[in-house]
Amino acid sequence: MTAPALLALESFRPLNAIGANAMHALTPFVGVIGDPSAFATLAALLERRGSVEAICLMIEARARAGSPPQSGGA
Repeated sequence: MTAPALLALESFRPLNAIGANAMHALTPFVGVIGDPSAFATLAALLERRGSVEAICLMIEARARAGSPPQSGGA
């Protein structure tokens, strides 16, 4: 799952600021299906320049360390 996650993050990097602003606009509606404070925190993280790169580096470091996958079923 490392490669698909990195691919998705890298492909959306140019839209980082636009996506973060859209997430802020959708925060009130997220309360219906999830935790709006966590959603707003993610949006604030994505607003910062270099945040996508930091997330990619963390994913790659965990993959290299051989962290066990965290799955919820099966």
